Order: sequence, then C-alpha cells, then structure tokens
Amino acid sequence: APSQRPAPVDFASFSAVSMAMASEAPSQRMVVVVLGGPGSGKGTSCSIIQKCFGCDHFSTGELIRAEIEDASSSFGRSIKELVASGRLVDTKTVLKLLKNAVQRAKRSAGVLLDGFPRTLDQAVLYEKEGLPLPTHVIYLDVPRKVLRERILSRGAKSAKRRSDDNPEAIEKRLNDFEQQNKKLLEFYKAHGKLHVVDGTMPPAAVGEQVKAILSGRASSKL
Repeated sequence: APSQRPAPVDFASFSAVSMAMASEAPSQRMVVVVLGGPGSGKGTSCSIIQKCFGCDHFSTGELIRAEIEDASSSFGRSIKELVASGRLVDTKTVLKLLKNAVQRAKRSAGVLLDGFPRTLDQAVLYEKEGLPLPTHVIYLDVPRKVLRERILSRGAKSAKRRSDDNPEAIEKRLNDFEQQNKKLLEFYKAHGKLHVVDGTMPPAAVGEQVKAILSGRASSKL
C-alpha cells in the first residue's frame, strides 16, 4: 500500500525557488532527481536511467563514501564520525561535494541526482548554488517495514558492512527520512515535477516505469 501522503505546506518563504522552477524554460537536457528512503532502490533505478538516457550520475552517498575512504582527507574523517552516529551529513558539506563533482563532469545528455536534495531547505540552497534545476523528480515509494528489512538484509550479505547498518542507526535514518521528506515531496508536487513509483515492485518493473516516465510514454504524477 502507498505511504501516507505528505501534508500541505506553506511555500511563501520559498518564493525564490518557486519562481525559478515555475519560469524554467523547456530544455532538451534532462535533470532527474531520484528520491526514496534508504534501501528503496535508488541506486538500481539510477543505473537504469544512466544507461538508457546517458546522464551523468551523481550519488551524494557515493561522493560521501569516497571522501570518507580517502585516508588523507581530514574532511572525510569528520564526515565518517557523523555517519557512524546515524546523523545526516550537513547540507553545506554535501553541496560542496556535489558542486565539485558536477563541475568536473563532462557535458552529457543530462544530470542525474541520486538522493539529493533530501529536504526542502536543501532544495532552496541547491537552487542558490546555481546548479541545474530538476525537470523530473522520481520518488520510489516503499513502506518503512520493507525499507528496514532491505537494509538489514543488505548489511548481512555485504562483505563490507556499513557503519550505519545497525538497528539503532537504521531507525534514526528512517525517522529522519520520514520527517524531512514530506515537505520536499509536497514542494515538487506543487510544481508538477513529482512522479511517484511503487518501489516494492521487482527492479525490472520499477525500471520500466521510470523509463516510461522519462521518455514521456507514461506519467505517475500526483
């Protein structure tokens, strides 16, 4: 069953972003944001989009992990402490990593943002940085119970267990996601960008629906 719909939000204080998105001129270059809870299948869907549409793929999670694994990076060590405690990495840090990655990337058919922005505040700061505005927002809708089961299963199967794949950190991550995701979804819905996909379907079925949305053959807008 679909997750509970987000409550209405007052967007008056976000007029700068609202105007920018409303007045965005049509462009052939696709900018896709893929949203969903931890374990919702964002990585799999992004791989399909990247392969089919030739977008540059930017996963904030991967950017963060790469920085953490850089033994010479004091920046990475500070990020590691946040992740191990189950806290979210701050927006300023994520935007720094993302902006550097976008600037280094080759020009392609589009930009694919994996799991960012996570909150309405991040969406506002993202726009202020002058990064490309979304043309499509794909939300993979998966119930909390299924997300929890997927994360625990991933940790059990992985040879390299993530430091935040433990029960306490998982619950905190899910709580943070649910609290912060509602306003973001309502924001993108208000601007006609949001497409909701049932993330409990088999990966191939999810991929086919996402491809249909991005190619204009189908719509899952709320």
